[in-house]
Amino acid sequence: MESLINIKHTSENFKDNILNLIFDYATSYYLYKILYGINLNQVENTKLSDLDNYKYSSKIYKNKYIEKHLNSILLDSNITLISSYIIKNKERIFDCFKNSDNKMYLDELQKFVNSAILPNCNKWHINNELIPLDVLNKLSTMGIFSINIPNKYGGLNFNKQLLTLVSEELSRGYIGVGSLLTRNDIASEIIIKYASEDKCNEILPMLSKGLLIPSAVFTEPNCGSDLSKVNTTAIKTKVLGSTYYSINGTKTWITHGSRSDLLILLARTDIKSKGYSGLSLFSFKKKRGDKTNPFPDKNISGSEIPVIGYRGMKSYNIHFDNHLIPESSLIGTDEGLGFKQLMSTFESARLQTAARSNGLSVRAFELALLYSLSRVQFDKKIFEFPRIYKKLVHMLINIFACKAFTLDVANDFEKKVRNTKESSMVKLFCANYAWINSDISLQIHGSYGYAQEYEISRILCDSRIMSIFEGTSEIQAGIIAKELIKTRL
Repeated sequence: MESLINIKHTSENFKDNILNLIFDYATSYYLYKILYGINLNQVENTKLSDLDNYKYSSKIYKNKYIEKHLNSILLDSNITLISSYIIKNKERIFDCFKNSDNKMYLDELQKFVNSAILPNCNKWHINNELIPLDVLNKLSTMGIFSINIPNKYGGLNFNKQLLTLVSEELSRGYIGVGSLLTRNDIASEIIIKYASEDKCNEILPMLSKGLLIPSAVFTEPNCGSDLSKVNTTAIKTKVLGSTYYSINGTKTWITHGSRSDLLILLARTDIKSKGYSGLSLFSFKKKRGDKTNPFPDKNISGSEIPVIGYRGMKSYNIHFDNHLIPESSLIGTDEGLGFKQLMSTFESARLQTAARSNGLSVRAFELALLYSLSRVQFDKKIFEFPRIYKKLVHMLINIFACKAFTLDVANDFEKKVRNTKESSMVKLFCANYAWINSDISLQIHGSYGYAQEYEISRILCDSRIMSIFEGTSEIQAGIIAKELIKTRL
């Protein structure tokens, strides 16, 4: 709620009374949920009375000011006002989240998404096609792959708030395109933080120009969230007088695993260790695959994992069989630091996932609105039925809350504030509402929403994965609980 209040009262874009009403309604709506039940998923919720400190928080229920505020804001008349705003501003509803510094860039990006991605992405999804290389090349010329890289390495060095808005806009077009930026963000952040200057000068300029496509190679078949169980090994060996690491093991759910030509790998360098302490991170190049030969390197093999959504890059099982990489591939100067290095980047990755979730939510809303204004039943556009426009209003409120929260957490990154709890909260929150908003949108479409030719069927499939990768919602809940306990002790 603090995120909503901060943005509402600090941004000049929110002078319009109806926008203030949206934020007032959103703040009250989520206060109501805190009191009476927050959705964790479709079947679970939690509320203040479930907590062990309920005897202290229960007085909130009896606060007359809060009760009066809720009763005055959560009115059907306010929903009607917001629905009228939706109709009058349907082309530019979310422009209030842009500012004078980023509006021109985001507007150009939106034009590209509308012209080059949205007309084609459903075909890519249905045919399980990779995102065309000409789209990747265009993204590169627009500077998409350089926005988080420092200027001295050829990057644009945009701040985290703008980075999240770019991720959101690309994901509004197609989650696969938005996730291209996330792959770049994870790889470049690890290298910037921990690699040598020589490695930075070698890799970062190529990443910023889109000349290298990175993949994060962390997960294994028997260890998803529990990376302490990583079994893939990287053992030093001598070959013709030179030192290499020999990689052996199998990784799974490797996004863009075939087409990528830069791998960021988590492997065990101390085979005697069974926990996190024996893990190290590596960055190394591989040959880029294609349809006829997905894994050209002699000692790397793999197979595609068929999935219902999150297509465009494809996911793979990858097996390394004595694959040799140079000793200089180790990230950092010492072995055994990989887990700590990786964990320090997860906050940023979770923020990115929140932004991608918001892009899916926005597209779900757009599709529901367009359909409700064109579909006629009983001689009326279905938007005019209260059951429909109320759904759309609540979708809008969810999106405003998610976008505000995401920008607030991104701002903390700029202030160098450690935000383990907040990045987990915003990832959990936005991923949950991506699914909820997609589900509402499909319901508005009725049976047509279940047809593959309608884009919302893809959005629903894509949104479902958001609460699973980059740490499941259950993992996020555990992190949040641990961080809350720390602050209380």
